Amino acid sequence: MRIASALAAAAIALSGCAGEGAEHRARPSAEQDISLLQASLAPVRTGVSGAPVNALVVSGTITNTGSTPLRCRAASFLLIDDNGNAFMPKTQWCDVPAIAPRRSAEFSATFTLTQQAHLQLRFEHPDGTYEAHKLKVPPA
Repeated sequence: MRIASALAAAAIALSGCAGEGAEHRARPSAEQDISLLQASLAPVRTGVSGAPVNALVVSGTITNTGSTPLRCRAASFLLIDDNGNAFMPKTQWCDVPAIAPRRSAEFSATFTLTQQAHLQLRFEHPDGTYEAHKLKVPPA
């Protein structure tokens, strides 16, 4: 799990550090596949100690606007904080593993919280584009 998190963080760092003239730069998507976002706080237990910590549960709908099936993967969801740090979900769920073209599916992603202000959900599209949505986190 740590290797997957490290690889995702490295990919994000590299995409953000692409120099001028780079052909493959992360850019906002023309399509908005994520809708009906809801954010809520929930206590979750951590590893060995089992101590509860706050987690942010983000749920919503993904609509596949493309012409090929869209895979619902944890690596597609990132929580971006005020400092630009990206966090992968601790758990993620979709009601189908692949969303057919012109179809929708429900999703949920749970993130361990470091802060509660100015958070965004970033959804990475398979073509290298992304969409970012500001989250309204309810008070604790």
